[in-house]
Amino acid sequence: MKTVYYILLLCIGTSWSCEREKIDLVVVEDLSLYWDHEVFGEGGRRLRFEFQETQQFDEDIDLVFDYMVADDKVIISLVDKIIVKDCPDYPSPNGVEYRCTPRGGVEIPDSLLGGKSYALYLQTPTFEIEAILKYGSTMEKSIL
Repeated sequence: MKTVYYILLLCIGTSWSCEREKIDLVVVEDLSLYWDHEVFGEGGRRLRFEFQETQQFDEDIDLVFDYMVADDKVIISLVDKIIVKDCPDYPSPNGVEYRCTPRGGVEIPDSLLGGKSYALYLQTPTFEIEAILKYGSTMEKSIL
């Protein structure tokens, strides 16, 4: 009788697996960008780039980016998409179901950037965008 229970538990255990759901990075169609220059905080002075997909999903998804600064190039690459959890169920006054927008970002310390222009590249599996980033030290002195 114990053997039957063990076989039953084995069958149930193999039918319910707890694998992490893989997301295809190719799904990225469009990203919007927010950036700013942060002075205070744990990371010190830095440029912050925040990206957000224009599509919405039923899952809360983190976009994972990596960066590289070399010579006069700054390359920001989308390296992973991670499902964090199901999108929370918020009540809506107009009856439209709330969906989550995938987002993520990267922070580049000032110490890696000098006062010059850089070619800024954003790379995803489906597209690459090139722009010019003019970065300078505009430290102004004020006399009281």
